[in-house]
Amino acid sequence: MGEVYKYALCNIAATAAPDSTYGCFRNKSGHSATGCSLWIDCEGLPNGVFHCLPEDLWEDKISSAPLNRRAWVVQERLLSPRILHFGADQLYFECCETSACETCPAGLEGDIAPTSKKLELSLCPLPYKLAFDFRRSGEQSDDHLLKFLHAWSEVVTTYSEGKLTREEDKLVALSGLAKEMKSRFCGDIEYLAGLWRQDLAAQLLWSVISKGRKYSLPTTQAPSWSWASIDGLILAGSGTRPDEITLMSVLEAKVNSNGFDTMVHNHDGQLRVKGRLFRAEIAPENPRDLRFSLRRGYVQGTALIACRLDVPTTIRKCGPNIHLMPVKYDWFNKSLKGLILEPTQVVKGQFQRYGTFSASEGSLNTFNNSHEKEEVEYEVYDGINEFVITII
Repeated sequence: MGEVYKYALCNIAATAAPDSTYGCFRNKSGHSATGCSLWIDCEGLPNGVFHCLPEDLWEDKISSAPLNRRAWVVQERLLSPRILHFGADQLYFECCETSACETCPAGLEGDIAPTSKKLELSLCPLPYKLAFDFRRSGEQSDDHLLKFLHAWSEVVTTYSEGKLTREEDKLVALSGLAKEMKSRFCGDIEYLAGLWRQDLAAQLLWSVISKGRKYSLPTTQAPSWSWASIDGLILAGSGTRPDEITLMSVLEAKVNSNGFDTMVHNHDGQLRVKGRLFRAEIAPENPRDLRFSLRRGYVQGTALIACRLDVPTTIRKCGPNIHLMPVKYDWFNKSLKGLILEPTQVVKGQFQRYGTFSASEGSLNTFNNSHEKEEVEYEVYDGINEFVITII
């Protein structure tokens, strides 16, 4: 499906249509495309006729239009070289270089222009040229990978707000765009259920933003470590910046395709990772906090750590055996981010993702001085301070 839009000369979109019964055409008044016109004759200003347009014209008529609130349309808009939008009041046009409408056929400029060209998506702008210009001569660089992952994180965040009729289409509706980005990357890069194998640890730090959306339990369409397992707005994780250090190693990553499309994976994927591991519990007085209780080690006491759960505790209950695995340390902000995990109770050392946590400078000593080998579940202990576990 992705190639249909990629190689099309122009994509015609019934952008204002709530569903397939409405079609492209609308009854519109004669002045809908001209807006309000003013004659200005003022000293110090250019004289002539000026058209008055709302600053949120593109946002209101295109980005927030019914068609562009659908998840499938994200890759259709990005892959299509040109789109002719049949809006509620007039025709609109967008391509890699400009955006225009009947009111401004030469192109939208100034405050009413979309943030970026081809462009500004339903929620946040995706730099089209950046997202599709990753093929470079020479060897792959860290900066090259970081830009690639940043662009992909914007795609995921935008895509996750869209609506799907069938939840099983979560990865299917994005596979065409994933293929295109992979083909334009300099060097080999492996796609894993909505994330990429290179610098995978940092990408695991995605989080859920409720934004008034109804929560639901994680689906079986993807592994728990993938954002695709959650129905909600996702703040996607991106690559590791120069001022950050990765604390967790991904030893092995396995996913299984659905048998029809190698870019669409099912829930059977698993990760074997190695890193520090700590016990914690959800603070009953505030579900947004973790009470990190030290039962053994050089420091005794507790520390409260901010957390973002994938699903609230009112919907998905968790047991007392919550584990924390630090993933990334930010040297500039002196902060620590990591995964909240819960044992599956099926296989020793096997976990499901439960959310993410962040610890400020004041809580870091709690991690630095804690040794809880007897308190955590694991597959392998390296004899120093790191554990090997599996996340499914």
